[in-house]
Amino acid sequence: MSTVPLPQLPSTDAQTAADSEVVRRVLDSAARLLVLVVANVLIAVAVWEELPPAIVSVWCVLVAAHLLLRRHALRAAAMDVLPLSGKLRLFVAYGLVAGGLQVLPVLGFPWLGETARAYLSIILMGLSTGTVASCSGHPRLCSAYCIPVLGGLVVAWLLSPSAAGASGFIDRAIGVLILLFMGILGMVARNSYQTLLDAHAVRLRERELNARLQEALAREREAGQSKTRFLASASHDLRQPLHTLSMLAATLVLRPLDERSRAIATLMAQVSESLNAQLDGLLDVSRLDAGVVRAQMGPAPLRPLLERYFDEVQAAARDAGIVVKLHGRLPEDAAVRTDAALLQRVLRNLVGNAHKFTPRGGEVRIEAEAAANPERIELRVVDTGIGIAPEHHAQVFQEFFQVGNDERDRSRGLGLGLSIVARLVALLDIDLSLQSSPGQGSCFVLRLPAVAPAAPAPEPAAPVERQRPASQALHVLVVDDEKDVRASTCLLLGELGCDCRSAADPDEAANAMDTQAPDLVLADFRLGGGASGLQVLAEARRRWPALPVALVSGDIAPDRLREAEDAGVRLLHKPLALAALKALLDEAAAARTGR
Repeated sequence: MSTVPLPQLPSTDAQTAADSEVVRRVLDSAARLLVLVVANVLIAVAVWEELPPAIVSVWCVLVAAHLLLRRHALRAAAMDVLPLSGKLRLFVAYGLVAGGLQVLPVLGFPWLGETARAYLSIILMGLSTGTVASCSGHPRLCSAYCIPVLGGLVVAWLLSPSAAGASGFIDRAIGVLILLFMGILGMVARNSYQTLLDAHAVRLRERELNARLQEALAREREAGQSKTRFLASASHDLRQPLHTLSMLAATLVLRPLDERSRAIATLMAQVSESLNAQLDGLLDVSRLDAGVVRAQMGPAPLRPLLERYFDEVQAAARDAGIVVKLHGRLPEDAAVRTDAALLQRVLRNLVGNAHKFTPRGGEVRIEAEAAANPERIELRVVDTGIGIAPEHHAQVFQEFFQVGNDERDRSRGLGLGLSIVARLVALLDIDLSLQSSPGQGSCFVLRLPAVAPAAPAPEPAAPVERQRPASQALHVLVVDDEKDVRASTCLLLGELGCDCRSAADPDEAANAMDTQAPDLVLADFRLGGGASGLQVLAEARRRWPALPVALVSGDIAPDRLREAEDAGVRLLHKPLALAALKALLDEAAAARTGR
């Protein structure tokens, strides 16, 4: 696995950023004007009695003029009327002038006493230290001020005789100490500025890496969107002819046929249903990614749910030669907070996955017990199948990844079941973990939020099957831009006793509705030329607000799913199952009777 090299940023980038930071700090230090005024007043007081008052007064006037000029210069720099290099030159010039003015009282060293000299030296050394701090050790700015001031002090202590006429050893020693201080201050300034440079280099490097990361994430999102668009397009293109075949197969099954022909037609219908089930996996992924699947969370008794599901899977397990067992060590009234229908879908996918990868004679167990955390109940789906290597534990929850199916055996599906499980458990607030190793089977562990037992739900009333009178021919309008789809759908509807009209676009659909009021409108989502079945259904609803309508589409793109949901219309996917079509016809018959 290759690594992304750290970007090698030009040193000028970091230096420019550091210099900008120095300029900002110098401008922020403009509030230190009061400190400078106080320092200069103290200098004046220190030398007033020992130097001619006129000279000290002139120096005070020059200092005051300089401080006013400094204030004006900082305001000009703050207004961004100067480029960065111009601001730095301005600050260097200010430092030279300030240093020159500050060192002028040092010229009076021969006439100053020891106390005044020490007093003056302490003030100037303090101002130099403050300069290094305020400009972060910038070499040009520090040198412009500190070299004149501290250099002047060194020369004065080394060369100026003491006014008291005492031995010059102490004076020279102080001069050497100030020289050492000057060197140490220079090293501090250099280190401070280098630290600032390094900090900005790291910051710029992080910014560049963040930009690369965002670019990589954008590419990944685009790749995911491209994959989704590809799956949607592929599913749509496959569903269109499959829908036609399904309609024709269902039509054949409904017709009077000899035994051999009926067996052929039945097999065609079964193959069509098998392909449809695999394409429905793509639809489930798209619906979950689009956010149109919403969990109806509530307390659900767990034991009845598991028993109903166990009864459901028994027959399929026997046909596959696999033993399915249900083990539960839960109180009778144990309940979880979930969406019962979606939880059953999770179990169905996990058990279905176990069936596919467990050889005949193997065993699948559904186990339930209280988890170590009292707020959770643990469900486990355990099989004796081929197992999963630890390095594949994360991959099995990705789309199209299957362990031990390199030949892509169609009976094992497309590899979407566990990716749907991963999306559903996130929606249902379920903790999911996997324990498996090759040859040792697999154990999928679900930890569900436990809730107080709920009151038992009333048994649902048995559905009443409505029979449509044969004399009651429903008028159905089929709108699809593909001729084969229109023809096959109308053939099946005719076999079901309906009067079917078809149209290829919204204009033809409007003309058909002008000719005869339909009892049911079935429209494809994409009608070609940028038209949409939503336009047809909106027009039908405008004319007959209670009219049953439905979109029948092979499009599974998340955007299309959200668009249909926002429009508030029923969306059915191709190939349309015969049972779903009969349910629509029953609904249309009931609606016509009501009208």
